[in-house]
Amino acid sequence: MQVLGDVSGGIRKHVHDIVKSGVDYDTNIFYVHGSTLDVKAQFDIKSFDLYGINRLQLDIVKKPHWRDLSNIFILLRYCYNNNIDIIHGHGAKGGIYARIVGFLLKIPSIYTPHGGSLHASFGFFEGFIYRFIERIFKRITALFIFESIYSLQRFEVLCGILADNKYIVNYNGVDETLFLPKKHWNHGVENKVNLLVVGILRDMKGQQVAIKALNILNRSNFYQFHLHFCGSGPEFSSLVNFCKDNFIDNVTFHGDVGDVAAYYEKCNIVLVPSLFESFGYVAVEASLMLRPVIGSNCGGLTEVIQDKKTGYLFDLGDAASLSNRIITILNDTDKTNEMVNLAKDFVENNFTLKKMLDNLFDNYKNL
Repeated sequence: MQVLGDVSGGIRKHVHDIVKSGVDYDTNIFYVHGSTLDVKAQFDIKSFDLYGINRLQLDIVKKPHWRDLSNIFILLRYCYNNNIDIIHGHGAKGGIYARIVGFLLKIPSIYTPHGGSLHASFGFFEGFIYRFIERIFKRITALFIFESIYSLQRFEVLCGILADNKYIVNYNGVDETLFLPKKHWNHGVENKVNLLVVGILRDMKGQQVAIKALNILNRSNFYQFHLHFCGSGPEFSSLVNFCKDNFIDNVTFHGDVGDVAAYYEKCNIVLVPSLFESFGYVAVEASLMLRPVIGSNCGGLTEVIQDKKTGYLFDLGDAASLSNRIITILNDTDKTNEMVNLAKDFVENNFTLKKMLDNLFDNYKNL
């Protein structure tokens, strides 16, 4: 069974890839999730119902809530009635639910911490409760699965060191058949350069850093830049207002898109300006599409992007550093051509969906 609270962004993609794969690994997967769904999650849920995937929706809120008690009771009964053998929780709330139920039913429980619970995004009180619970729950967790070395190290800073036999690092994977480039990278036609940022519009994704870098680049007398955003989120209005206040009109917000590969295809450079990032799906997808990637030097991005070899890293939150990396890519096309080819090989060897799933289901069988 997979348990997830907030069904959005990278964590949604990761869990839904697992849910979809059950039949390929001769495994009957049950899926319990919260009611907060992004656009892609709503589409996935409809397809799950169409194909008869067993699922249960609960009203799960991020912060501690009295409703957690009733949710845990419902989940407990659901697992018992369906003879669940292993329960795997994702994110802070999903992880707590899964391990309480696993302990009560005496079945192995697995926990995968994801972005928010690792980046101290909770308030002081909620963060204290989370760390306190994790230090207790370590004893009843059969296995921790981390999506990057950064996630492992960050968890141990917050919640204490884990024994070597209590965890694995299993990098997230992307289905490379969904990201097949039709043409190789180019630096732009008639010096027109399209920059692309993909992801939920929220503070920790650093979209404002990309806009500030664009403002610097707009002073160029040679290149004509246009910045594109794919995604929606709570920071949409503030980002639009920031552009208006600074008289930046070469920005387009496309909202949630169905075929993100088409937007990678049309762009010249992909930016990942995140302030926090436990893995970096966008960097992997862009590399598969033979597009040069520039990411901030934080978190799991430093494992997905090999600086100056498969992409560029820039100083966290530094718009000038980001703009300099963009110009470097455009001014050295031979280096960039070599880089995008190396990046594609690197992600195909390390971050494929099949590799992630093979390792995951092997560990399920070994519990």
